[in-house]
Amino acid sequence: MFNKGRYAYDRVQLEEVSSEEEYRPASPVVRSPPHPFPERKKHAVRTQQPPMRCCCLNELCVKCLYLFVVGLVMLAGFLIILNIIKHNSSSGGNSNVGSDRKPVIQVINDTNSGISSDFPVCSKLEVHQVWVQNFPQLLTETAVRLVDVNKDGILDAILGFATGAGSPFADPDLVCRIYFDGQVPCFGGVLALDGITGNEIWRHWSEQEVFALNCNADITGDGVSDCVCSGRMGMFELISGSDGVRLWVFDNHASKVSISNFYTAQFLHDIDGDDVQDILTVHGGDPLRKPGANVSYAGRVMLFSGATGQLITWSKVPDGMESYYSPQVYYNSQGEEVVLFGTGGETHGGSLWIIKLQDVINGKIQEARCLYKDVYKGVMTPPVLLDLTGDSVLDIVIATFNSTVLAINGDNYERIWNFSMPMSETYATPAPGFFNDDDVPDFLVIFNHGPTFPVYYYSEVTVLDGKTGEPLIQPFIRHSGSIQSSPLTVSIEGTGQDMFLYFASDCLNHEGKSTKFSFTKSTFQSSKSRADFCKVRFNTSSYSRLYAMSYSTGSPGSIVYNSLSHTSDEYRHSVNTSVLADNFLKKFPGTAEYVINRRILTEDEQNCVDRKMEVEGDRMNIDSKYYGMDHDAYEQVVEDECKGNNSDSLKKAEEILLTDPLKMYPFNLHMGEMTVYRLHLTCACAQPPCARVLPFRQQAWPSYLGARANSLYVHRKWGKKI
Repeated sequence: MFNKGRYAYDRVQLEEVSSEEEYRPASPVVRSPPHPFPERKKHAVRTQQPPMRCCCLNELCVKCLYLFVVGLVMLAGFLIILNIIKHNSSSGGNSNVGSDRKPVIQVINDTNSGISSDFPVCSKLEVHQVWVQNFPQLLTETAVRLVDVNKDGILDAILGFATGAGSPFADPDLVCRIYFDGQVPCFGGVLALDGITGNEIWRHWSEQEVFALNCNADITGDGVSDCVCSGRMGMFELISGSDGVRLWVFDNHASKVSISNFYTAQFLHDIDGDDVQDILTVHGGDPLRKPGANVSYAGRVMLFSGATGQLITWSKVPDGMESYYSPQVYYNSQGEEVVLFGTGGETHGGSLWIIKLQDVINGKIQEARCLYKDVYKGVMTPPVLLDLTGDSVLDIVIATFNSTVLAINGDNYERIWNFSMPMSETYATPAPGFFNDDDVPDFLVIFNHGPTFPVYYYSEVTVLDGKTGEPLIQPFIRHSGSIQSSPLTVSIEGTGQDMFLYFASDCLNHEGKSTKFSFTKSTFQSSKSRADFCKVRFNTSSYSRLYAMSYSTGSPGSIVYNSLSHTSDEYRHSVNTSVLADNFLKKFPGTAEYVINRRILTEDEQNCVDRKMEVEGDRMNIDSKYYGMDHDAYEQVVEDECKGNNSDSLKKAEEILLTDPLKMYPFNLHMGEMTVYRLHLTCACAQPPCARVLPFRQQAWPSYLGARANSLYVHRKWGKKI
């Protein structure tokens, strides 16, 4: 329900259903020499292998991402890019925050835009597939970033990837030899694809999965924007946009938590005096923490030298909670640079904080101001920064994990409006766009209903009025699967014409159903997240669609992509990993003995380790036999215990490895196939010429976290059609 004038959050309390139904002072600022890249080590491979999957729209490039389960543990990533754009220098260059200017609002003058009556309604989309590319053994959770990599005047696509081979307990050399022909590292990386053909321009391999990219600063000065890459298990590096070569990697183990992630980073102006833009990010995540347990790994706000990757300063978040949040850096109404960040997790409370950038530099994290607090669940989803009130100050629109969307005044930080969808959760940043006929952007929002991740019974989609927070679509659009990706916007000339792009999943012949279900208590969280919920609930298959919805299309919108229609596109080069493992064992018959001697964990042993690591917080209990151990010591003891020193366990493991090794790790890994489309979208209307899709530089929200990955909405200045 709509709750105006006060914050509203909902404490999720669902009954169990049956299967039927410490603050650390900042380090001193260091100064580094500019551009120290002559001896950089290469980690990139140029190849002509087939690229990923993208789609396109007239003069626009937009990215969408959706992950879904195929078979047992095969993940496929869908990235849609709307029609490729000729590169315009006015849309390139460095981050706004990285310059000496102090912009508060980014405004695009569009003299060809006007009121909706000036333009025939874009009531239908025509979709044309330009190209499709497949990547066996790869999957993705990243956003697509657009950079003119090869300097041909056309924006190319850069995205991160994973392989499914990564594990805290993996033997990288062996796993990479079995499944990737000796390519080390092989757990993740970054791809650059030609915008015209989809062909792979370069591939960079990283030590872990890369799931967050910001490619909005030319650190090397070669005319191509470079990419700061963030990922799992402490992976943080800068790579060249022109060739994928690593420029630096963060490997300060004294300041890095090996099990915590890095999130989407922001380029800043030069902090350390070397004339190179520097970088701010959040390092956090406590995946092993159970509900109610103490925090083991508090989130960290970290500032890096853009030139060298050297850590300039870092501070723990003020409330000592974990953090899964991608920060924002922008100018407030006083012209001061401020940092916005969140804390907390899916089952732990947290807050939204704002602090002056100078206080971060000086290590005064205690000066941070709490804008919003939820004692039950955290603030993990980045906001949209835009001017809602017309005072030329950036306001904050954010969807909290715990069922509430907030609009916060950027001048005084008071609430403008809020909307609550009870008993729901969301991972999706709202998409801003003109849905009705006024001059204030509206917001498409997505919420999942169910006990908590990853068990959701259904999802709901609606659009909130930007002026009031009231829903503009009722009843809400319902899908029988959950939605984990954030929606995007296609900006179209005229008011009330913008189209929201969002992915949704449904169960075949059971669309929109909300049947409850549950797993047995012994089911691992990882098994839940990989389960085919449609098979579990309805004994049917799941499918996904990408919708484009505007006021004129009606809900749920025009279908841009339907997975049921692309089976032949998406399984062109499937790799049988069991065959790879079997061939390796035949070529190197001593591998099983090597595994036995190295005591690489069996599947049962790995399950044992997983169970014990899920309760790592117990080592903080003074009565625990693990009390006093740090994470590494606990991990080693757990591994030794799970290996089982009794002769029966060893004999059983040795027997399986020697007689049927394909049943045991690392010979039983399964991997998916990533497909990338480029689709061309055009408007159709009753009386052509139709309203046109605006050029890319005028697109308000064409990518995750906006056009520049900084959460800044590109405002449109209205004018009559000429």
